[in-house]
Amino acid sequence: MSLGGINETWTPLHAPLQWVPYFSSYHVSVQDVNLVANGKATKLLSFGSSFLVDSGSTFTYFTTAEATALRSAVQNACASGQCGSAQLSGNCWYNVDSDALGRFPTLRFAIGVTTFDWAARGYLVPSSAKRFCYAFRGSPPRTFGASFMRDNLFVFDRDAKRIGFARASCPFIDSRLDVAEPPNHSARPSTSSGSNSTNSVRSSTTTTALAVVALGSSTSTSTSSTVTTTTTLAVVLGAAATAAMTTTEMTAAAMTTAAMTTAAMTAVFVLL
Repeated sequence: MSLGGINETWTPLHAPLQWVPYFSSYHVSVQDVNLVANGKATKLLSFGSSFLVDSGSTFTYFTTAEATALRSAVQNACASGQCGSAQLSGNCWYNVDSDALGRFPTLRFAIGVTTFDWAARGYLVPSSAKRFCYAFRGSPPRTFGASFMRDNLFVFDRDAKRIGFARASCPFIDSRLDVAEPPNHSARPSTSSGSNSTNSVRSSTTTTALAVVALGSSTSTSTSSTVTTTTTLAVVLGAAATAAMTTTEMTAAAMTTAAMTTAAMTAVFVLL
């Protein structure tokens, strides 16, 4: 998470940000979803409703019927062998190598006046070697969670009451014991505009921006576990970064991290 600006050293954009207005606590209007395979788009569902955009929700949520329809559409698209070696069993796909994952269809959502492509790297999450499970559930209310945001930059512009999103190369770590580096960490130019710096981990105690780079192992968010989780978070971000955080900031960040699953997902969120 970055506060006050966009750090493109951490998240080089693949395309310009697309903006949609939000209302009623980060809800956006969603018209429909199409399945895109072999260059052809097929309409699957009409929503004509709103979704909550919530980076604190691990998965993405639809109604039960909608989630079932999406899973069936992906399965049907892969039935002809389009998805390579991948084989379905229950809610998970097995024998999924990098080639097979790239062959899965895309789910294209019409959000406001623009579209958002949800690739398999988002709607499927690795659970073990070559095993990927669906990262969405049939449990309303409808919510675009962290799995929807993976490999994207999401910007929450509170002044303009809008949300921006774009594909991006996000930093990625598998474990809370890892320290994330920006995609191009060999060169880290700094900026003097505002409080946003392009350094990944700053030694200065004036740090005001923090990158949220992973969803780690599941931990209880009860008060009794907050201290342990906060300590783990310090290992992930590095002592220099966490030294500049107040107790309140560390506790809030720890509670967010504690809610994550064992699946390592990547997304970056920005508050302006």
